[in-house]
Amino acid sequence: SDAMYDAMRQALSSGLLFVCAAGNESNDNDGFYQAYPASYDLDNILAVAASDPTDALASFSNWGATSVDLAAPGYNIVSTVPGGGYDSYSGTSMAAPHVAGAAALLKSFYPTATALDLKEALMDGVDVVAGLQGLTVTGGRVNLVNSEAILAAKAVISCYRGNGVFGGLLFDLAESELGAGASGLNGSAPTASRNTIT
Repeated sequence: SDAMYDAMRQALSSGLLFVCAAGNESNDNDGFYQAYPASYDLDNILAVAASDPTDALASFSNWGATSVDLAAPGYNIVSTVPGGGYDSYSGTSMAAPHVAGAAALLKSFYPTATALDLKEALMDGVDVVAGLQGLTVTGGRVNLVNSEAILAAKAVISCYRGNGVFGGLLFDLAESELGAGASGLNGSAPTASRNTIT
């Protein structure tokens, strides 16, 4: 709907990233029958296909070489169910939470990362696999370790503008020439997990 599109577009200014299931119709979302909201052409949408245990596109999953960004495990995924207990399900709605959880974990490590930073790190960090080539923008399956390394490298660069946290460590530049005039935590970093650059 126009209202949903407008709300999601405006949410980018608030830093929101939408992780959307690509759909379960075995359909090409680049074609006439698109799946929404995954198919909205918005920068803050990350559209997720489902992969199977062989790293191929799951038989039910929608795909799109230009409209579906990446894949995540979505076949026989164990989850909690109403009333207690567990069951296994398949679908892109089981794949998308893997990516949403990865984005949330990355945001907790790098709180200054924007929605677009998170999207870029998740897309650039995929494991490219043959079974997804030409079926998603990245041709790959989500890999949180790779995505974290991408954001860590960016955090190192931004750290040199002052103090920063990356890789779970607080870097205090108070004793360095670069940090001498920086505002923030200079000289007041806690001793635990503290590294001083001199």
